[in-house]
Amino acid sequence: MDIKAFSGKSISQIEETADSLSLQNQKKYITCLKCLALVGMAMVAAFLFYDELELSQMIFVYAALMIAGAVIIRISNKNKYHENYINYRLLAEVTRVQSVLDGAGIMKNAAEYFSYTMKNGTAWIRELITNADHSCEKMTADVLKERWIKDQYDYHVNAEKKVSKQLRLNDRISGIVKIAVIVIVVVACVLECIPDVDMRSIIGSITIKGGVLIAVGLLSTISFFLSSYYGKLNLERKRSDHIEMAKLYREVLDNTKDSPLTEAIIENTAREEILENGNWYSYMKENRLTLDF
Repeated sequence: MDIKAFSGKSISQIEETADSLSLQNQKKYITCLKCLALVGMAMVAAFLFYDELELSQMIFVYAALMIAGAVIIRISNKNKYHENYINYRLLAEVTRVQSVLDGAGIMKNAAEYFSYTMKNGTAWIRELITNADHSCEKMTADVLKERWIKDQYDYHVNAEKKVSKQLRLNDRISGIVKIAVIVIVVVACVLECIPDVDMRSIIGSITIKGGVLIAVGLLSTISFFLSSYYGKLNLERKRSDHIEMAKLYREVLDNTKDSPLTEAIIENTAREEILENGNWYSYMKENRLTLDF
């Protein structure tokens, strides 16, 4: 990360720049993640063909795929796609909260709300905020509710729907794969029980048994892709986070329907938001790119 790029900028400028850089690096990280999942899937298939069909050339394909995976990881690590994605995102979220505090006239550094275990690792954010230009338009309680509380509530509700859609797709594909494997196994069991059927009989260029093993193996590559790709996205955790944060903002909206948005409520909500971003950063930090065999 180039922290000097934010020197002398206002809080809103830092937020805008960090958001843009985070999105750029996120796209590249997701692309590399998807490519690695596909490479891993192809490796499983290549070794399956090498073993079951005795296609000797497949071992060279397997080796080439290993090299391709290593190159993808090398490019990603060299350009720090993952590191920049989560660090810039964390900075963007903290400065967004800081804009709220500044607009409400609360003279506090939003990075101070991080948990004790996060404070050492986020000292650079605290320093950036301390040295930034905090001049901004003051906002009334009604404006804060609309631009911050209501906006964040809508964001988390919509984000939860999007993540849930991804999870349903993942579950649907996983379910289809499981059913297909069960059907193939049941058919194999039936064939094994028929005296006139020899599982070693050759159909085309492979045996019936080999065909069963290949079919199950190819279906397993789909499960491998889902676990390698969707597993790294932490969809279950993200959905849970969005549900809880939407609940928080809904409660604030309900509690301030007939009463003012006090400084205490603003600070408490800002603290919860910063802590949630810290939690997100903690589990996303573990999702470095790897090539699973």
